[in-house]
Amino acid sequence: MQLKIGHKIFGIASVVLALMVVVAGYSIHLTAQISAELDRVAYQHLPLLDDVVELDVHVLEQEILLQRMLALAANPAKHDELEEIRTHYSEIANKVAKEFEIATSLLAEEKRSLAATESEIEDVAKLFAAIASQYQALHDLSEDLINAQ
Repeated sequence: MQLKIGHKIFGIASVVLALMVVVAGYSIHLTAQISAELDRVAYQHLPLLDDVVELDVHVLEQEILLQRMLALAANPAKHDELEEIRTHYSEIANKVAKEFEIATSLLAEEKRSLAATESEIEDVAKLFAAIASQYQALHDLSEDLINAQ
């Protein structure tokens, strides 16, 4: 049985149209995945990053204050200034503790929301735990130095 040229053209056009629908559907699927990833970055990763940056700033402030305290410790005439710096140091230590709590809760929330196949968050959690323990060791040492004066 011979097909007429019109039927052949219609068949080819139908196959091309079907392929276009499949490609469009796959494209929409990929776009939805990208959108979900961008939402996750915007609403989960960036707040966590902001919190880590705040933490870093507060730790640097503490280091500067500790250096000032150590420099002023040798000068008894600067006792009032030293006490003021100690108070400010303690305030920043409280801020750091709050920032660690916030970052820990954001990290836990991100761990719950991610799929089990994503191991990156586990790496971040391990690094964050190492940072927290190192900070705590530094904080304890600096408290010992402050109290020794």
